[in-house]
This record gives sequence, C-alpha cells and structure tokens, in this order.
Amino acid sequence: MGVSVRSLVAESLDNPRISQYIRWGSGVQRSELARAAHRLVRARWKEHGLRRYGSLDTVLSRTQRVEAARIIGELEPTLCMLAEASAIVIQAIQSECRGQTDSRHVSMEAVSGRSTSAALHHVLARGRLPDRQEAKGLAEDILAAVRAIPETMSAAHFEAVFHELYEVQWRAEGALNLTAFPPSSLLLGRDVRPPLTRPPGAPAETDAYGTDRSVYSRYASYRPGDPASRPPFRSASSRCVQPVTRRQHRDVAAETVHNACLPYGLRQESHRAVLYASHHGLGLAEHPGQADAGVGNRRDLRRVCVELRVDTADDVTEMVRQLARDRTIGGRTPGHTTLIEAEHWAVDGCRPDQFAAHLDRITQVVIRRLWKALHGLELYVEERICSCSLEMTIKVSLQRAVPAALAQWDAPAMDAAEGPELAPEQDLDRLMDAQRLVDAQNATSDLLMRNSTVATQLLLLQPGWQDVYDELVTADRRRYLSSTEFARWCREVVPGAGLARGAGGPK
Repeated sequence: MGVSVRSLVAESLDNPRISQYIRWGSGVQRSELARAAHRLVRARWKEHGLRRYGSLDTVLSRTQRVEAARIIGELEPTLCMLAEASAIVIQAIQSECRGQTDSRHVSMEAVSGRSTSAALHHVLARGRLPDRQEAKGLAEDILAAVRAIPETMSAAHFEAVFHELYEVQWRAEGALNLTAFPPSSLLLGRDVRPPLTRPPGAPAETDAYGTDRSVYSRYASYRPGDPASRPPFRSASSRCVQPVTRRQHRDVAAETVHNACLPYGLRQESHRAVLYASHHGLGLAEHPGQADAGVGNRRDLRRVCVELRVDTADDVTEMVRQLARDRTIGGRTPGHTTLIEAEHWAVDGCRPDQFAAHLDRITQVVIRRLWKALHGLELYVEERICSCSLEMTIKVSLQRAVPAALAQWDAPAMDAAEGPELAPEQDLDRLMDAQRLVDAQNATSDLLMRNSTVATQLLLLQPGWQDVYDELVTADRRRYLSSTEFARWCREVVPGAGLARGAGGPK
C-alpha cells in the first residue's frame, strides 16, 4: 500500500501527546483534527513551492514522501497544541451548558467541528493555548451559532406531522414516478416506496441505502452551516468558477416529503440526467478498436468547469468512463477481468460489455454516493451540479468507497450471521460455503459467456428461464449455481431481473 498524505497524517495523530485528547467520549474528534492537519500540510506544501501531490490519497513519490514527513514533523507541536486547545474549548462548552437554563440539548457532534476550527484559528493567530476567558468566549460563540440552527424534528414527531401528507402525495404522484423511473434500473435501490421513518432500533442508514433511505433520514441529514463556509458536495477545485446561491431557510421537512415522491427523489431534471449518464459511463466499456460516434465533438469535462444540464449527458458519460478507466480500484483497474468478467445485459435490450458481477456492485456504490451528493446539493444550493463537483464525487467514490466495499465483498465472512457465536467447525463450514458460492458464480459466468444466445433470457429471468438453465447446467450441477441461487443472484445484481410479466422460477 503506497504512502499518502492522509496515511502520514493518520500516523502522526497516533502520537500519545495527541491521542490522549481524542479518546472515546472526549468530544474531540479525530476526523476534525485530521481535516485541520490536512489544511496545514497543504498550506505549508504550497509555501515551499513543492510539486503538488494531487489528492490526499495520491501515492507519494520517494521525494514527496520525504518532504511530507518533514512538514508533518515540523507541524507536530502545532498539532499537539491544537488537540489540547480543542479539548479546552469543548470543556468550556460543557461548562457553559451546565450553567445555562436553555433546555435544548446540544450534541458533541454539533460542536466538535466548530471547536476544532475555533481552536485552530486561535492557535495560528496567537501561538498559544486559549486562557479561561478566551475559551469561555469561544464557547459562547459556538453555542450561539449552534442554537441559531433550527432544531431537527424527532422521528416520532416527523411521523406524526407528515404521515397523512406523505400518503396523499405518494398516491398522487409518487407511485406513478416509481413505475416510470424505477430505482433498480440505475442500481439506486429497490422499486418500493421509501419508508417515512425507520422503525426504532433499526440500523443507522448509510450511503449504501441509496433511494431506500427513509424520508426522515433524508431530512435529518440537512445541517444549515455557516454562510461563509463552502457548501457540502461542492468541489474545492481552483478551476471551479460556478456561482453559489445558498438556499434560504424554508420548511425543509415538508420539502423533503414532497421530493421523496419525485423521480429518484430529485427535483432537478438535470440531476436525473447526470445519474443516467454516469450509470451509462460506468457500465459501458468499449471493445478494443471500437469508438463511439461523435467522441471527437465532445468536451473533456475534466478540463473545464461547466454547469451540467440535460444536453451535457454525452459529455458526462465519457468523463465518467475515462475516470473509471484511469483509476485503480483496490489494486485492480476497471479493465481487469476480476471486475469485468463477462457480459452485462441491460433491461432495454442493449448489450454493454460487462457481466453483472463485481462491476454492477461497483457501479452501485458509485451511483448511490452520487445520488447522495445530488440530493445534498438540492438541499443546500440553488445551482445544478457542475463538472468539477461531479468529477470530485466520482473520484472519491472510486478511490475510497469502492476499495472499502471490495474488501468487504472479498472477505468470506462478510455476511456472518448476527446471532449466537458459531463453534469453530461451524464457522469453517460457513467459510467453505461462501467460497463455494463465489466459485459457482464464476463458473456460471463463464458458462453464460459460452452460451450468449440464451444469456439474456436467463439473466433477466424471463418466462421459461428455469427449464433452459436446468438443461444448461445438467452436465455438472455441483459446479454451477442452483436454480434458487441463480435467481437470487440475478435479482441482486442484474437491473430488471424478474420484472418481466409472468417471470417465474424460484423466489
């Protein structure tokens, strides 16, 4: 694994003089200190006129690695002071909360980032820790800013207020939009109505939920920040020249309920076009020597900053395709056979060049993170996504989210049961079953490649598929997926599998 600025900063934060302040429950978040350290390193790097290292995850050359280690070593006293100053400010906030009569609860999550930011400004400006009076002033300013933010409804209150409205709006337009714009066709989620709220005790909702994310979770993700700060999901690239018009305070809760009934939960048609184009770019690779008509007339969106519209879809597709080719995913490139194992069959009869295995799962990760970014932009700003922000989102997804997901998929025990602990022999049996399933999926992929004339019918689970499949695997049933396993596999990774009228077979 190559050394990057991120990995060097993470190693520096393990220094006991720093780690003592970021232990569990202290209130000082490691991620906030890391973010501050990244800013300091970047500024110092620029002062020295060194060759830019690109992103925080760029693998550094030997010379860059030496320079980065030297800079971080020079910053160590500042980082130690910053960690302690952050702790002092948070202690002052806790003291202020105990002494005030305001009944509104202030979470550590709400103040941690502000505390580190305020501590950083103080340390850089004065070169020392804040004294008691200065810490008290910083705490008062932070609490005032946090309490000025409209309080988020509880899930129970949200359910009580919006249950009837959601039912009415879903019947009026949500159900029709779900039929016309099924999320599964873009690997965004299931073709079902998103729940208004998640039941108590349900797991926390993450990027992996996509459009299956509850309406309340979408609403609760909104955090109106400092107008002077950069809006979330916008690129920080120096070539980004798009204006920013922050959306004014409005009834975010009611707006989120309404938007959940729109196609893919997005109000901007251009954002839906970006989803289509990005999905197409991730799922369609050219054969060697094959070129798309009109490529020479397209703009390279990696060199310009433009607001993306419906008519820029072809340019988006090409940019995403190039980004996917350029990026190494978990040590493998997208053109490697571990990712493109055979052929992927689209619902509309098109024939892209990838089989729905690792590639569809990778596409799912990227597309769902992109959906989150588009949804977030619609919450915070009036403008549509620009090419810089799209490039940033795709790059981060390919560089960080996809490798993390691949590591989980590659782990044999990734679907371990959450029930009672298994005995060693039971655990070994489970691992062997998981490996057998992977081997059977690979063997079945190869079999379908050799029988392309029936592959479409089988992958989409069209009527009569089971008889065809049984005949295909009859020579060595133990080597391939069973009918039930094959049907489950197709429904998980092939958009539209089993949606054909009259599709039968194992459930």
